[in-house]
Amino acid sequence: MRSGPWAVLAVILGCSGGGAAAPQFNEIERAALDRLFADIKRASRESFETGDWSIMARIYPAAMFSCWDTPDAEPRYAFLSIEGIPETAQYEVQSLDDYMFGDMDTAQMGGTHFMSIRYRKSYPSVCEAPTAQRFPEHHYYLKKQGQTFELVHPCPSKQNAVASWPLISAVTAQRITSAMGAAERDQLRELVRRDQFALNAITTIEGRYQISYNEASLVLDRICQAPAP
Repeated sequence: MRSGPWAVLAVILGCSGGGAAAPQFNEIERAALDRLFADIKRASRESFETGDWSIMARIYPAAMFSCWDTPDAEPRYAFLSIEGIPETAQYEVQSLDDYMFGDMDTAQMGGTHFMSIRYRKSYPSVCEAPTAQRFPEHHYYLKKQGQTFELVHPCPSKQNAVASWPLISAVTAQRITSAMGAAERDQLRELVRRDQFALNAITTIEGRYQISYNEASLVLDRICQAPAP
């Protein structure tokens, strides 16, 4: 059975394996998917740069997130937050048959397909590890209506609180990076060089600062971008 994240993010440390054959779409349907893909890329970048995830929420139908509106859901739409998707990303669309949502409520979602968005990301040359690459994969859920598609989204289950999915924040990542001493930054760069992949450096940051894996990855981005002392 295929599996995937509860919402929009699955960080993959290698290429994912193939699943069932992709559904066939006609020219009108493919054009509709291309437009939706462009909207997702644009909105993700604008939201990430501004910290305003209502931009991302606006590409969904109105009232789609009423089940996420709880008093402790601040900042609003944090569960949609990801690093901005680059223009180099590619997508494919698969049926939601046999898709595993985990502990999420899909009763009202009405989804028919999911769009898997993938791209390759390398760390900058400061870390001197050309093999240290990531292959982020983001899943967006779709409802096919005639020859067009709209984005849909599951609800949190009764066992899950909205606050369980923290904001992916460029501001937080920059604050942590700026507070690091030169020795700590050098240690993390050396860890990437030694391992020739980034996983251990990211999990070190994650544990040390008690932040999410994805936010720790943003911190490492900034460490690798900083000029070596």
